[in-house]
Amino acid sequence: MKDIGVQVRVHVVPAASGDGRRVQVDVMLQAPKIPFTEGGGRHVASVQVVTFYGDGHGRFLGESWQQLDLNLREETWQKVQKDGIPFSTRVPYQVPDQTFKIVVYSYDADKVGSVTTRLR
Repeated sequence: MKDIGVQVRVHVVPAASGDGRRVQVDVMLQAPKIPFTEGGGRHVASVQVVTFYGDGHGRFLGESWQQLDLNLREETWQKVQKDGIPFSTRVPYQVPDQTFKIVVYSYDADKVGSVTTRLR
């Protein structure tokens, strides 16, 4: 699904508490496909970012749903139009061969983007 371009990188990091590990999911969203409204000198948009993860055999391990609300000044909006919108989240590290599907949805434009990757 390519209405909204999505790139992703996953890597293992120490847990914030120092006990265990987490998987950091770094996402870059293609901004020109996300509908922004203008008001008060700001560019405003909202997208839902869902991270599904499973093991290497296709078994579901969990999901993370997050709303990304953007309220950008003109110079920041210009930059993300060119470079993209960075977003990161962390999910539990459960098995060495985890798979990830990231889905991004704009309710306002009824546009979706997704990408699948694997932790190696």
